[in-house]
Amino acid sequence: MKKTLRRSFSLVILFASLCVVARAGQAPVAEVRALFANCAACHGTDGGGVADGTVPAIGGQPAKVIAQQLLQFRSGQRKDLRMEHFADAEHLTDERQIDLVARHVAGLRRSTPAKRGDGSQLVLGARRWSEGCAGCHGAAAGAVVVRGIPALAGQHAPYIERKLREESNGMPGAPTLSQSHALFFKKLTPADRAALADHLSRLPPPEPAL
Repeated sequence: MKKTLRRSFSLVILFASLCVVARAGQAPVAEVRALFANCAACHGTDGGGVADGTVPAIGGQPAKVIAQQLLQFRSGQRKDLRMEHFADAEHLTDERQIDLVARHVAGLRRSTPAKRGDGSQLVLGARRWSEGCAGCHGAAAGAVVVRGIPALAGQHAPYIERKLREESNGMPGAPTLSQSHALFFKKLTPADRAALADHLSRLPPPEPAL
């Protein structure tokens, strides 16, 4: 009888412990969904962005890169009214929440196809990439996590083209560029920018983190 009672009591304790663990595991999921809802409003639930280039695709970008960029928007190092607003402490209270969002984004597989160019200057785009970009970004245009560089492969062509134009003109909101970047961008013609963007849009996007 005592053994039966002890066994029953142990089972009750085990069941209660499992319930606590389950609730602890569910809490971050609910929190992440609530936090990412602000991101999904513009970037989409798959992180696929907007084809017209107003919002970039972010799904599958490494968590460290996403977290770093959120911190840059929060500090004012990067300028964008929407991003500065949603990266502030009211929406992401601390680095733990920033990390939760970043990890969620890293695990997203994009279902939104990248918007491409007209395909007429792909040879030019590949050549410009090989000559001026692949040395640092890699031939596949993947992320360079140690330098905080996001993957450019599979990005919407209109977004890439717009950012190249803004950065070459030194427009507010553009990240701080190295001298080599600035010199290279200023040499690009409108046709070069369109060709580069089209080339990048056709490369495979980053695979989501497991």
